[in-house]
Amino acid sequence: MKRRPFFSGILPFLFLILASFPFAGASFGETASVPSTGSAKSTALALLKEEESAQIRLLERLTPSLVAIYPRDGSSGGSGVLISDDGFVLTNFHVVQPCGIWMKCGLSDGCVYHAVVVGLDPVGDVALIRILPEIQAGVPNDRKAGEPKRFIPVPIGDSDAVRQGDAVWVLGNPFGFLEDFTPTISHGIVSGTHRYQFPAGTFLEYADCIQVDAPVNPGNSGGPLFNAKGELIGINGRCSFEKRGRINVGVGYAISSNQLRHFLSHLRAGRLLDHATIGALIGSDALGRPCVEEILEDSEAALRGLDLRDRILSFAGRPIQTANDFKNVLGIYPKGWIVPIEFAREKGNSLDTYTIRVRLDGVHSDAELREFQAHAFPDDQKNPMQDPQAPPQAPQEPHKGTPQEKMPSPIPPGLTPSEMEEMQKMVEIFAFLNETPPEIEAVYEKKDGFVNFHFNRLETEKIWKAFSKPFSVDGKTGFPASFSGMTLAGQAFVLEFQEDRSLLKLETLDVLWENDGDFTKQPTPKESQFLLPGLTLWREFTLRGPEALGMTYFGESPLPFTDENVQDEERFHVLEGNVGGVNVRFFFTCTENDQHSELRLIELDPMDGEIPWVFRFVNWHQTQDGFLPEKVSVFAHGSIFEELTLEEQNVPAEKEAEK
Repeated sequence: MKRRPFFSGILPFLFLILASFPFAGASFGETASVPSTGSAKSTALALLKEEESAQIRLLERLTPSLVAIYPRDGSSGGSGVLISDDGFVLTNFHVVQPCGIWMKCGLSDGCVYHAVVVGLDPVGDVALIRILPEIQAGVPNDRKAGEPKRFIPVPIGDSDAVRQGDAVWVLGNPFGFLEDFTPTISHGIVSGTHRYQFPAGTFLEYADCIQVDAPVNPGNSGGPLFNAKGELIGINGRCSFEKRGRINVGVGYAISSNQLRHFLSHLRAGRLLDHATIGALIGSDALGRPCVEEILEDSEAALRGLDLRDRILSFAGRPIQTANDFKNVLGIYPKGWIVPIEFAREKGNSLDTYTIRVRLDGVHSDAELREFQAHAFPDDQKNPMQDPQAPPQAPQEPHKGTPQEKMPSPIPPGLTPSEMEEMQKMVEIFAFLNETPPEIEAVYEKKDGFVNFHFNRLETEKIWKAFSKPFSVDGKTGFPASFSGMTLAGQAFVLEFQEDRSLLKLETLDVLWENDGDFTKQPTPKESQFLLPGLTLWREFTLRGPEALGMTYFGESPLPFTDENVQDEERFHVLEGNVGGVNVRFFFTCTENDQHSELRLIELDPMDGEIPWVFRFVNWHQTQDGFLPEKVSVFAHGSIFEELTLEEQNVPAEKEAEK
C-alpha cells in the first residue's frame, strides 16, 4: 500500500483551523476577509516548513551531546548524555555494569574516546562516567597541540514542570550505531508523570519517573529524554516489551532530571550511593490518608518529634495525599539528604501541625552495598558481566498480576546478517585490551566504600582551596590564638587555643578542655559539653585541612535547620569524616571559579542517640586580623546552647599549617 505524503493529509485540517481565526485587520465579532484556499495552503505549508526547520536545528544542536557507550571489546552497547564541557556523562548503571571501571565512548564527530567510571547509583539505575580527551580510533584529532578538548553538554531542565501530552525527543543507540555514531532519534509525548516502577528481581527501583510513548528500545538505555526546548528532563532506562520478543510497545520510563540533580554531586564524589528512608513505615488511616504506622526510636525523624499516628502532610515541599505518594517522592533522594517534613497531630479536638528537618538514612547497610559492588561491578575481571567463580543467577518469577518489566540489555541476540556485519565492524574498532591503559590508571583510585576515589579527592581539594584562600599567607593558613567577645547571657569571655587544649575564660569561671585526640574517651566539661571540642575542630580544620583530618567529600545537601538567610532549596558542599571518634560534617557555600567559599555550619555527632550538635557561623567579614565570622551560634540537641559574639582576635605572628 502506497503511503500518502504527510503534508497532503494534514493541510486540509490546518486550512480549517486557520479559517476559523480572524486575520490581520479584524477582531473577534467582526467579519474578516477569508483568504483563498490556495493562500491558506501556502500559509500552512510555510508554517510547517518553519516548524520542521526549527526541529532540525534543535536536533542538530542536541546530537553532539549523545554518547554511545561500549565495553572495551565492543560486544554490547548503550547510550549516555554529556552534561559538562569537560566530559562528564550521565547514563544507566545497567549500561556501565558490563564495562567495569573503564569503557569506550563514541560521539557524533566520529571519534572514539576512553572513559572512566566516576560514581554509581545501583538502586536508581544511574551512573556517572567521564570521557577522557584522548582519541583511540575514528577521525583524527585536528585541534592544536596542548589545547584541551571541550565537549558540548546539554542544559538540565525541571522535570516537575513536565505534563502529560508534552512533546519529547529520545536520542540513543538502539541496537548499535553505524561507524559514525550518529544517534537515532525518536519522537513522542509524555504518557504519564510521577510513575513508580517496582524492582523487577533486581536492585533497581524507578521512583517518580516519566512515562513516554516515544520508542525506547534496547540500546536506548542511558540516553537522554528532551523536552521541546531541548532541555534534559530524564534518562531513558526501563521499557516494557511484548512477550513474543524485545519489541517496543510504546511504554518507556525515564529517570527524572530532578532526581538526577539530587544525586549528581554525590556521583561526582566518586561514591557508591544508596537511596533514602526516614526510618518509619508510612501507611494509611481509615480515610486513606498517609500516617506513621511504625517508627524506629533511634531514627532522626523520631528524635526530632515524629511519632506514631502522625499524619504526613508534605515531604520535601511536595504535598502527600497517599502512602504511595510518599514512597514515590522518598525514592528520588539519596541517603544523607536533608528534607523538611510537615505533619499533623491530633490533640483532643484540635489538630496541630509541625515542620521538622530530617537527615534521611539509607535503605541498605554499607556492608550490603559493598557486597553488591564486589559481585555486580568487579574492577579486576576480564569479563565484568559475571564473576567466573559464581554460579549463574536463576531468573526470578515476576509478581503475579503485574506486567513483567525487563531491563533491556544494550544489544539483543538474534541479529540479522547485515546487523552482524555492522557489529563486526564495531568489534574491529574496539580492540579488546586486557590491561588498563595508563590514562585510565591516572584517573582511577580504588578505596573501600568508593567507586573511584580519585574524583572525591579532586572535589575535596577544590572545596579546601575555595575556603582557605582568605586565610592563606605564603601558602600557609593562620588561625587566631585567641578570641574575646560576649556570650549569649552578656558575659565577657576570652577563648584561648593551644595545641592540646582549649580554655574558655568567663567572668565567673574558667573552663578547660584537654584534647588527647579521642573525643569519646576524654570527658567534656559539664559547663561547656561539646562547645570546646567543636570550636577546636574548626581551628584544626582551618590550620591542617581536610586530608589531615581524614575528611572526604559527601556531595551537596541543604542545611539541617531553617535559616532566615537561606532558601529551603539552597545547597551546600559537605565534607564529612570521623575525627576524634565523633562524626563531623562541614557545610560550605557553593561557589564557582575562584570565588571564596564560606564555612556556614559544623555538625558534630557524638553518636549518643541524640540530635547532633550544630555550630553556625554568621556574617563572615574581613577584619584586620583575617576573614572571620561575627558570631558563632551553638545548638545542642536542637536548642540554642550558646552564642559567641567575636569582637577581638589575637593572631600569632607566625602562621602555621600542616599540609
